[in-house]
Amino acid sequence: MSAVRNKLTQLRDKRKYGLLRQYLRDCAADMGVDLKPFYWIREWTQDGPPPRLKDDPASYTFEFFGTEEIKRIGQIKGYGFDTEKLLTLFRDGAECYGVKKDGEIAAFTWIDCARSNFKGYPVPMAAHEAYLFNLYTCKPYRGKNMAPYLRYRTYQILRERGITVYYSVTEFFNAPSWKFKQKIHSKILKFGCSLELFRRYFKSWILREYPG
Repeated sequence: MSAVRNKLTQLRDKRKYGLLRQYLRDCAADMGVDLKPFYWIREWTQDGPPPRLKDDPASYTFEFFGTEEIKRIGQIKGYGFDTEKLLTLFRDGAECYGVKKDGEIAAFTWIDCARSNFKGYPVPMAAHEAYLFNLYTCKPYRGKNMAPYLRYRTYQILRERGITVYYSVTEFFNAPSWKFKQKIHSKILKFGCSLELFRRYFKSWILREYPG
């Protein structure tokens, strides 16, 4: 009964956050049929006022996370990535930039300055480019405009390194992700789709390209 109750809770939460279609897609993927339409996006394509945090920014600290924080992230219920996979990402060169309040992790995002590690569109990054992925806001900090605010702080850090172009992927069924991307002046560059069947067959296509 507890397993059924957990599934019902997940379904209710996904519906609440506009992720019902994404949840159903994920269920099909768990059964071996992983159809993933996606958008390849460039973020912050125009200057504008920075996102405002609906809280006192001075009460938060922003920093790059190390192995200790990454192990804590791997224990977050609902995040969907186990600790070992996250540590492998970290060892392979990806960085995790996040925000804490009173020592508690509030949100974080991943950065790869070498490549897109999205399986459906794995492309190398130039010296002035970065691929941003897997942004996550912990439940107590949702509703504070934390995601766009953290992303903007990430751009500021990357600009100090001379990195001025930021790419990411938004899955077609992930409505909250696209809503967030609109807040940070994003532009769709490509629409594609990947298909994986029972971990034996994989194919990806770019179906449409948009003016740059």
